Amino acid sequence: MSELPSGSGADEAPVLRLAAIVLFALITALSAVALFVTLAIGEPLGANTLGLIVYYTFPVMGVLIAWRRPANRIAWLNLVIGLVWALEGILWSLVLYEMARPGTFGGTGVFSAVADPLWIPGLFLSVILLPLLYPDGRPPLRWRWLARFSVALIALAYTGSLFQPATSSWGRPVLANPLHPEWWPSSLDGVALAFVAVLLGCVGATGFSLVWRYRRSTGIERLQLRSLMAAGVAAVVVFLLAVTVVEAVAGASAAVLSTLSFALIPAAIGVAVLRHRLYDLDRLISRTVTYAALVIALGSLYSGTVLLMRGVLPGDSDVAVAGSTLAVAAVFAPLRRWVKDRVDRRFDRARYDAEVEVSKFGHRLRHEVDVATLSRELVDVVNVTMHPSTSGLWIRGEHP
Repeated sequence: MSELPSGSGADEAPVLRLAAIVLFALITALSAVALFVTLAIGEPLGANTLGLIVYYTFPVMGVLIAWRRPANRIAWLNLVIGLVWALEGILWSLVLYEMARPGTFGGTGVFSAVADPLWIPGLFLSVILLPLLYPDGRPPLRWRWLARFSVALIALAYTGSLFQPATSSWGRPVLANPLHPEWWPSSLDGVALAFVAVLLGCVGATGFSLVWRYRRSTGIERLQLRSLMAAGVAAVVVFLLAVTVVEAVAGASAAVLSTLSFALIPAAIGVAVLRHRLYDLDRLISRTVTYAALVIALGSLYSGTVLLMRGVLPGDSDVAVAGSTLAVAAVFAPLRRWVKDRVDRRFDRARYDAEVEVSKFGHRLRHEVDVATLSRELVDVVNVTMHPSTSGLWIRGEHP
């Protein structure tokens, strides 16, 4: 597993974990504020809201990896991508809020100018640098030039886009750019677009590198690359269809479609984590999914019960609240077991299979009395569940 250089090794791990958590909290706060602002002005399914929701998958995956492998480049790149999209989202949310309610902030032209080209690093870091670093956090030796060249192009494309005469559309209003200097020659307006065109070529080179690496890989790495290749091809195809066909026919729908397509990238990493044990996060993921599903289910049950009992019972609502609380308390334990069982079956299969084997052995233990048979079965259970290199059973004899 490739990791960033570190001087003190394990001593730096707690600091890196804390930094990852702080960065994730910042991304979450920015995304939550931006989501609240856009919903407040009545844009529930707009490009800004949809982007905030979809691209939040990057920092989620980043902080999960950082928790177990705090110095791994994949974790930090996911967090950086999430931060870029969070900044884009909150800046645009302030612009949209100012347009809906003029005089609230002022100076939103600078916000839109800075936010508009943030899609360049957000997008191309996702489809170029992340696949090059995947799955071990380090680009292959012969492809490192592509990673460096792409990072330089991303910086140049973003800088050039800062001085364009106006913002792009993509489901948002076209606004004049206050950063556009008067002396800026019109011949330079297409420079940023040229950089983007070269970056699209780098995307193709990245795809070729994945195919090249896939043909030479074996075992788990081959399965990991297969997941990412499938997601990458699907994302690029959907994006190209969005910018060439959907944009001309349906306008703002292109932004929605292209935004949804690139959620496939972190999803592919998630599939590799959950199915092929990349970074050994199976149990952490399964517990996260379990308690998230449990909170949603209990919250829905509580809200529904309160509303139902308030409609049936006249007078004070305290009875409805108390009854709903008792109902949630009664179903918590069985619901938790039910959700955990199904989540583990899908996301933490090794642990689930081990628990099944132990449960079967416990059932046989209640009915079997032959010590020799039980000894063999106990060793078999240990081999199946723990996978030791060697195993044996010692039974102490009776004292004289």
